[in-house]
Amino acid sequence: MRISAALHVLLFLLVSAVTVSAQQRVYRDYRDRIDFGDKEFYIEEGSSSSPESLLRRPFEVTEAAAFEALGKLNPRRFVWMRTLITNKDTLPGNPHVMPNPFSETAVYVFRDGVLVDSAQIGILDIRFMHTHKRFPQKVPLPAAPGAETELLVRMTHTMRLWQASGFDMAVYPRASFEEFYANSRPGRSFDDLFLFFFCGLALFQTIYVLFQWYLVRRAEYAYYAAYIFAVFIYFFARLSAFKTESPEFAVIDTQTMTYLNEVMLILPSFFYFRFARYFTELARTDPALGRHFRIAEFILLAGCVYVFLLQLIPNDLNKSIPIYILLAGQLLFAFHALVRIASQRRTVAWFLVGGSAFALTGHVTANVLPLVLAEPWVVAPLTVSMTGILMELAIFNTGLLFKARETEADKVEAQRSYIRELKKVQALREANIKVRNEISGDLHDDIGSTLSSIGIYSYAARQKLEKNEKEQTEILLKNIERGTAEAMNAMSELVWATNPRNDSGEKLAERVRSFAVEVLRVRDCRFVMEVDPAFDSFVPDQLRRKNILLILKEAVNNTAKYAEASKVELRIEAIGDHVFRFTYEDNGVGFDPENCSGNGMRTMRMRAADLSDTFSVESRPGRTRIVFVSDAASGTAPTTSDEERH
Repeated sequence: MRISAALHVLLFLLVSAVTVSAQQRVYRDYRDRIDFGDKEFYIEEGSSSSPESLLRRPFEVTEAAAFEALGKLNPRRFVWMRTLITNKDTLPGNPHVMPNPFSETAVYVFRDGVLVDSAQIGILDIRFMHTHKRFPQKVPLPAAPGAETELLVRMTHTMRLWQASGFDMAVYPRASFEEFYANSRPGRSFDDLFLFFFCGLALFQTIYVLFQWYLVRRAEYAYYAAYIFAVFIYFFARLSAFKTESPEFAVIDTQTMTYLNEVMLILPSFFYFRFARYFTELARTDPALGRHFRIAEFILLAGCVYVFLLQLIPNDLNKSIPIYILLAGQLLFAFHALVRIASQRRTVAWFLVGGSAFALTGHVTANVLPLVLAEPWVVAPLTVSMTGILMELAIFNTGLLFKARETEADKVEAQRSYIRELKKVQALREANIKVRNEISGDLHDDIGSTLSSIGIYSYAARQKLEKNEKEQTEILLKNIERGTAEAMNAMSELVWATNPRNDSGEKLAERVRSFAVEVLRVRDCRFVMEVDPAFDSFVPDQLRRKNILLILKEAVNNTAKYAEASKVELRIEAIGDHVFRFTYEDNGVGFDPENCSGNGMRTMRMRAADLSDTFSVESRPGRTRIVFVSDAASGTAPTTSDEERH
């Protein structure tokens, strides 16, 4: 090629965002035919003066001081450079000169103190490589021997991505510049094609995830779409500003890129942190880490505002330090968060850890490559970053599919749980209906028949009283008194069994103890009761509570009437989850369970069948033992009809 490798190095280093050293690039046929004068510098604050007024002004600033001021990225500071180019011989091939492409460069050409040409390079517009007709950043030099050209260059640097340690100048034939422009058009290199591909894929991925969010309406999908779109905006802005061949098709110019580059670099991390927090459900799995994430998100948003204002408002503050602090802090926090998330040992957490590891590795590698490689343009840092992000997208896509499947499984389980709850509610409703039926039957059979008997006795007593049969009247009044007491007792038991305040094993045990002590005391019989603590917190349903109470009351009544016992023991033991065994023993005369024809024993068996399938009676002289089990998992539907019970 006719253009030297040195110029390739210069331009590629600029595009790769590394620091370049100041030197003059001269075409080989010009090296002995041209002389460069000393470079003189002048710093101007505020508005820019006209080049004619500055031509004879003393330029007394050193090159180091000039570029130190330029490196502060203050848009209201102008650095002027003046130098003299002298031809010692004829320059063949239509010679041109191109100054260093800093943020904004204007070149003014003077001959014999008269301004003869000028060129505006624009705001670090890398498209100058192929749009030289619109941006004439190179200016012609006279080819005649002895010709002198005085160059006055004004520079304003505002973009942190490109920095230089000194002023550079290239002098080449116009054809060499044209050839280099043709070979440097966007789309020619693998890195350019990869950038085009990445932007298209990121946009497609954003649309795809938004569609998924529309279907499932989960926050992690929305934040993941925002993260991918922010990544797309960042890379597409670079594509538009630096790779678009025709400026009219660029959606963002380099001036706007100057102010938004740092913001677009930080903003994806904000959405990524929010996505990670919702994706791994940190509010539930690790609330402390979730609070750390929210603090980090606030810091990132505040950092975006700060670096934007730092670029927008003219100042001499270091523009790189906030970025380095945010990026380093983000890297340290990400490492800390990934370790904490990995410790959860959940499949969803591993997807986040794997994807983040690839993205962080690509990001760190892209920043380290220009520092460690001898030829950083061989592997473009931007391409390394995009590769890491692509690996991350592939892993997160799989993770979102897994999360969607997990969500569907949760929905199915929730539906099953809902169905189970409906079945429980239905069973409870049926149990309540049966309890009401029992109460209705009790009211009809027990209390109703007793009240009917009281009415008959009252009518008969009135007749006997009219006939002055005092002895018969007294017998009838005693029957009325006994029936009234029985009715009141039955009503008391019914009210107690249906009162919600008694919905506990503890209340049931107290009721049994109170009744047994009162009944057995008149028979000089001692009552001993042992209750498992688990029974106190047990909450039986109304039907179960009523059946347990009536079985034990029947046993106590039978002991008081027939057993002639001196001691009764009742043990309530937990033998499972909501499963309790009741053991009732007395030391009375005993009876023959096989030949017992009373309604009491038959009713006890039927009520026990409502509680479980376990009921046994053992009796001999000196010991009677009744054992039954209350199992909340067994069927609770009553099987005892009113006719059988009475």
